[in-house]
Amino acid sequence: MNKVTLLNIETDDLAKYREDCFTEIKKDTPFYGILLNNGFGDESIKANIGKIHTYYEDYKRWQTIKTYSDVLKTGEKYSYILKFDGQHISRESEILKPYQEYLEYTSKFIYKDFPDSFNEVSLKDVDNKPLKAKILSALKMNNWIYITGAIRSGRTYCAIALVNGSARNGNNNLAFLDSAKEIRTLSSLIFDNQSLFMDKFNKIKTSHLLVLDGFGNEYVNDIVRDSIIIPLLQYRAQNNLMTIFTSDFEIEDLLTLYSKKDNNNVRTKQLGSILHSKISGEILTSKKSLY
Repeated sequence: MNKVTLLNIETDDLAKYREDCFTEIKKDTPFYGILLNNGFGDESIKANIGKIHTYYEDYKRWQTIKTYSDVLKTGEKYSYILKFDGQHISRESEILKPYQEYLEYTSKFIYKDFPDSFNEVSLKDVDNKPLKAKILSALKMNNWIYITGAIRSGRTYCAIALVNGSARNGNNNLAFLDSAKEIRTLSSLIFDNQSLFMDKFNKIKTSHLLVLDGFGNEYVNDIVRDSIIIPLLQYRAQNNLMTIFTSDFEIEDLLTLYSKKDNNNVRTKQLGSILHSKISGEILTSKKSLY
């Protein structure tokens, strides 16, 4: 008799738990609506309450994942939907929205040499109003942008803001290059793999927007100047393709740097002519480091 009583208590507790789970689910209007839209009704929810409640707990957790940072913290990139056809439950995987947005954003770049922590940076985040005004003026005039100033004065930050703005405007084929790294790669490919060099060079050359970050920090020689830098910038100038530079050097100092390698002033003058024709003036962030 005691055993039967204990069994009845456990059965009643389980029934109450199932009813509580069902009530919790039904009170959550958005989630309940998802179930109804995917073939479930009250009876099928109750009949599969364990699986449905697990789905509900997962759903609530997915609602807390709002940014790509949340994706990185949780490690969760995918959700799923349960569907009921009257007899069987099926499960369909989906990409979580923050991860989908991240994939769409990164797909716009052919080169992206900056960390994901800067993916949300925009020009409105730049506090220096005179600096921002000069950048916007250059953009409006469709001039190339050459940003110089002290190390850690926001040069790269501004360039990232500009390329992110282009991405948000729906543009693809964007290239943000660490000049020292990528030009070193290209210069080695000239000798090691001409076909791969041409493939990479043409992608950079024809990119919708090109940022050369740390321009002048690349290893400089006549091959880099004559086979990479001049053809690259000449093509972009002729085709009116937006190009943004950040540099430790003012333009004249940069030209001096390029001319001293082989004393070929004619080719250096050619480089200078390209830069001066497309850049109305250098934009200075600050003469002192700001952070």
